[in-house]
Order: sequence, then C-alpha cells, then structure tokens
Amino acid sequence: MGILIIAGAAMVMPVMAVDSGSTQITGNAVPTIDITVTGSLAGWQLTPPSSTNNGATLTVNTNVASGWHVKVADSMTGKATGSDGKMQEAVSAGGAYVASGAVLQSPLTVSAPGDTASTSDGTKTLTASPTAIIDGTAATSTYSQSLLFTQPVSYTLDPVLTGGHVYQIVVAFTGTPS
Repeated sequence: MGILIIAGAAMVMPVMAVDSGSTQITGNAVPTIDITVTGSLAGWQLTPPSSTNNGATLTVNTNVASGWHVKVADSMTGKATGSDGKMQEAVSAGGAYVASGAVLQSPLTVSAPGDTASTSDGTKTLTASPTAIIDGTAATSTYSQSLLFTQPVSYTLDPVLTGGHVYQIVVAFTGTPS
C-alpha cells in the first residue's frame, strides 16, 4: 500500500495591464518686445522758455528678427480733452488730475539722442496717438537708449501752481514688430 500525498501551493500571479502612449509637443518662440523705462523725472523744475531732462533710460529686450518699433504717446488716462501731449495740473506727483486744471500751452517733446538702432531722427512731439520714436532695423537681444524730454514753458501763459499741485503727464512706451 502506498500513500500518495500530493501537496502543492498555488500561486496567483497578478495580472498587470501595460499601458503606454506618447504625445508630440511642438512650439515656437513668440516674438516679444519688452520695454523698461528707468529713471525719475519727479520734481522737474520747468524754467521758461524751455526745460530739458535726460533722467530716463529706455531698455528694449527683444527676439524680433525682422525689426521693431518703440512708440511713444500721452496715455491720456484721467486727463482733460484737448490736453493730449501737454502736462496738466495734478493734486500731487502721481496724483489725480485736477478737473479743469491748468494745462501747459506747448506739448512735451521726447527724443532719443544718439539713437544707433534707428533710421528715424528719434524726436517726437507727444500726442495721444502712438508715434515711433525708435525704429530698430536689426535683431537684438538688448538695446538701451537715453531719453531726452523737452518742455517749452511760457513766461505769460503757463501759470505757476501752488498748494503742492504739479504739472504731470504719463508717457506710454509700446513695442511692436515691424
């Protein structure tokens, strides 16, 4: 007589699904023009017949290969109709404009003296419409340019402000590809 012993262990193997996939990602650098203006013109003493200030520098960082423009304009935010390009009375530096406040008779002039990136003369009388002050003709990564602001002041037509009031204007610089 024999004894037959059967012993065994059953092992259950986990069933694993193999999942795979891929995706293709493509892209291109976006033409970008980043403009920074540094310096301060706060407290500018406006002396007749004309005052100039070169206390600001414009820096352009760009990857636009076909050329680019820097345009300048009076932002006109909060200003009176008909005051475009002209400094207007404000309650304080950076403060709100005075309703029906004084407005200088002549518009501000902005120039880029010695501009090496441009084919234009770089001098513009400020208006509410953006006008090119620098026309970059070649690709560049960083371009810096000093700015010169000139404000004609009349002895008789431009009143001296009192009570902490100042003349102010917000100058907007924008960059666009050619």
